[in-house]
Amino acid sequence: MLIAPVVPVLLCAPKFLDGSMSLGQVMQAASAFTIVQGAFGWLVDNYPRLADWNACARRVASLMVSLDGLEQAEESETVGRIKRGEAQSETVLELDEVSVSLGDGTAVVKETQVKIEPGERVLVAGESGSGKSTLVRAIAGLWAWGSGRVDFRPDMQLFMLPQKPYIPSGTLRRAVAYPKPADSWTADEIHSALEKVGLAHLNDKLEEEAPWDHTLSGGEKQRLAFARLLLNDPDIIVLDEATSALDDKTQHKIMQVMIDELPNATILSVAHRVELEEFHSRKITLEKRDGGARLVSDVDLSPYARKRHVLSNPSGAPGTYAVTVPAVNATLTPASFCRDSICPPTARPR
Repeated sequence: MLIAPVVPVLLCAPKFLDGSMSLGQVMQAASAFTIVQGAFGWLVDNYPRLADWNACARRVASLMVSLDGLEQAEESETVGRIKRGEAQSETVLELDEVSVSLGDGTAVVKETQVKIEPGERVLVAGESGSGKSTLVRAIAGLWAWGSGRVDFRPDMQLFMLPQKPYIPSGTLRRAVAYPKPADSWTADEIHSALEKVGLAHLNDKLEEEAPWDHTLSGGEKQRLAFARLLLNDPDIIVLDEATSALDDKTQHKIMQVMIDELPNATILSVAHRVELEEFHSRKITLEKRDGGARLVSDVDLSPYARKRHVLSNPSGAPGTYAVTVPAVNATLTPASFCRDSICPPTARPR
């Protein structure tokens, strides 16, 4: 770039020396050369801004497509809505014939019926793509398409931990306190929560502003989310692969801290790791089938009552389903059978 203005002068020098070009013409040629050079370099100079514009345009277009899909689903008469209400009994959470569908009406989970009592820790298991995460999103109120009812105790506070926690920009205090204001807890309370989840090394950076979403690793973000959980002390906890980025040792420590610090909380978690069963009192399994995933088993994981409740229809006769418990085979009457492979909570062995 430093020698570029000299190039046209050198090219015009022979004509200037033999008198065929005046000094003014040489300057005009140099100026025209600079203008052409700038025009050719425009793409290189503006490429970063074009890349930023393209990324922003893609995000806006994706948002518009999502909003259009949401509007179509809202206006559609073929896709129902999951109703939400208050539980009439002492049950903390009740799913009454809940089916979860996509915006186009495709069934993901079909007619799930479950009752969760206060203090229960329920693990939702199943193969990948069976609708586990979609079901817990529907329970948390983040997905409305489907049918059936989700009932909660009206005095209960629900807190959800996703697989990838949202980390807002600003100070670390704000990131820990989210979704509440940054001054909702004292520095000592936040320090204590961070220490319990293994993030004591961040205590000195509480008031530091940084792009924490890019600074923290995936495991640190998940531990930060558990620090939020301890600070909020909710009644119902929904975990959606909330420990997937943690190693086994850290996962064990975090889950034990959560149970010790929040012993009365009702927990509903989605996970694939078998090691998490020891932190739950109950396990329900979804199986992917044509027409939507079904609840096929309900296992009591408590150490004194490990009973397995598997739903099957060996005879194939309509209205007759068998409940298999170790050393026991019983046939239910039509009044109490597990209809459509959905186990009523009253039939689950306790």
